[in-house]
Amino acid sequence: MSRPPRDIESLFGPQNLPAIDAMIEDALKDPAMSHWLRHALQGALKRDPEDAVYDAKVLLELLEIRRNAVILSYDGTVVDTQDPDEGR
Repeated sequence: MSRPPRDIESLFGPQNLPAIDAMIEDALKDPAMSHWLRHALQGALKRDPEDAVYDAKVLLELLEIRRNAVILSYDGTVVDTQDPDEGR
């Protein structure tokens, strides 16, 4: 699945909500998107956006912690989970 363009920041704002919704629809149509992610995104779109983003961040953090534990159990490698966008 392709990622949204890095200039996505230029889309922010209520005047661009149709463009954002179109981008989401394109992503949902992408055959490379997993069924799990498609289902999660569709469900999230029905929720309060602030709550959905918060829950997604919690999910990301928990999955990263678990992934790191799994990796460490195999070869002792430590994986950096710091958000690359943190501090911007």
